[in-house]
Order: sequence, then structure tokens, then C-alpha cells
Amino acid sequence: MKTALRLLTVGLLPLLVSCGSGDTVNVSTTFISTTLATRSDFTISGCGSVGSTTVLACITPTAIGGKAYYAGVIVGTTNGLSLGPMIGTVEDPSKATAFAESELLTVDLKQQIKNTGNPTLGGPIPYPADDQAYLREFHIYFGWMDVTFTLSGGVPNGAVDGTHTFRQVMADISGTEYKKGDILYKASGSDTFKWCRTGLGCNDTTRPATPVVNAAIAAYSTTEAGNKTIPSFFMSPPSDATPVQVKQADLKAGTSVFTIDISSTLGIKFTSTGATWTTVDQIASELLFSAQPGSSTSGFTATITYTK
Repeated sequence: MKTALRLLTVGLLPLLVSCGSGDTVNVSTTFISTTLATRSDFTISGCGSVGSTTVLACITPTAIGGKAYYAGVIVGTTNGLSLGPMIGTVEDPSKATAFAESELLTVDLKQQIKNTGNPTLGGPIPYPADDQAYLREFHIYFGWMDVTFTLSGGVPNGAVDGTHTFRQVMADISGTEYKKGDILYKASGSDTFKWCRTGLGCNDTTRPATPVVNAAIAAYSTTEAGNKTIPSFFMSPPSDATPVQVKQADLKAGTSVFTIDISSTLGIKFTSTGATWTTVDQIASELLFSAQPGSSTSGFTATITYTK
């Protein structure tokens, strides 16, 4: 699969995109999550927060998947450049105001999706000098993200024991009824995601007038670098990770292999303890993702391994 390696500034500088031709480099990328739980452990301790929102409970999912539009790694200790796309063929995600389903690629972090391309390195933005060329974070645009977790053993109250899959829509999806912010639900054993309505369950196969939504995602916009209306997930390496250098000469010398291991430990959060949950629409209305979209202080982390 041929793709173009785009260079995007990340931070407070204006967005600049590499559009010129240059040296072809070979990149192989694997996306995994080694922290997905074999069984979910619901907890009301050590959950942190999501942005400025206080959370009261959290859980580690057993599966993370969905559809993704673009992914890249940010290189540069001062001003970051996004090396991508590492999936798909979209060259500049910042120009999108909606995604078409045909542009999205299936992501399942249990299946260790692998993508190989021959990106082009070049354009008006200079690659960071060697002393600045360190991996800073990983970022990805999801069309939607699916997470699965199991409530069992009467935790939090036994009324909603079972396996649950929720879909968080991150952008308007052209040709569908999906709108940015929508939260849908798929029951165990079902193949169909349905919209939820507060107090009325998750039973709507067409989008209702007042579905459960993540208000922060639905209203997201920014004047900083990057997409103006569609949030992406930024995932920084663990604080104790050894800095990883990616020199331009190494990218040109042969096949570069990136492994992105996304940590989802306690990554699904809730704004209540769940003590009053009796229906899945209550869970949907109180569900948040640890990786706050559009935030550089994401609750998810990504261990990025690079070999040349």
C-alpha cells in the first residue's frame, strides 16, 4: 500500500503540510494493546480524571477496535512533525470536516493490525535535526472507536452484569446517520449497534432526535494546529520511557518498523460509581474515554518501539 509521509506541525504553531516530492522511505507499522484485560475489573479507585471532568469509576476493556482515518507518530522535541499516514492513504487529516465510511480502515487491537507502506519524505517543512528527532507521541483519528468490557460478580450492583460493547463516534460519517459525539450500544450476541436514549434504553436502529451523546466531542473545535472540528487521540509514551530517536538518515536507509502498543489500563471511565445502574443507557450517559480527544494530556499512553 503506497502512502505519503506527511509532516504536520503539532502544538501552538500554525498547521503546515508537506506537499512536495522527496525520498521514498519504507515503513511497517503494527498497532497492538498488550494491556487489554482477559476479564474486566471495575474499580472506583485510581481512576484519575478526563480533562477537567472528575470520574468516579473505571474499567479496563477486553477489546478495542473500530474504524480509523489516519495515524502518525509525532517526531520533534520542540516542534512536532507527524510522520504519516501509517494507515490508509489520507495525506492531510486536518482538512476533513466529516469522514466517509469508505475512507476508514478497520482497527482491532487484539489482532495486531499491520500496515506497510512506502511514504515519501519531503516538502517545505524541514525534518528535525538529529538532536531534536525524538518520538514525542502517537496520534490517531478514529471515525469511531468500539470498546468492550464485562461487568460481573455484582460489581457495581449486579443489575447490568454481562458483556457490553459501546461505540463512540468521533466525526460525522458521510452516507450514514452517525453524528460526531454519538454513543451507540451493541448487546452481547448481537451484530447491530443501536442508539441510546436516556431512560429509554439502547434500542433505536435509526438515529433518534435526542440520542445519548458525548457533549464534549459533539461540540469539539479548536483554533490550534490540527483538525479544527474533529478531535484526534494523542497518546504520549509512559513518563519513564527511554527517549526514541528517529533520524532522517535512518528513515532513508531501509525499512523502518514502528510498533504502537496502546495502554488501555483503566482506560474506560464513568462519571458515577455505577451504584444506580439498571439499564445500559445509564452506562452510556456516564461513559467517558480516558484518552480525552484533542488533548495532549491523554489518559491513554502508547509505548512506541522503533527499529531500523
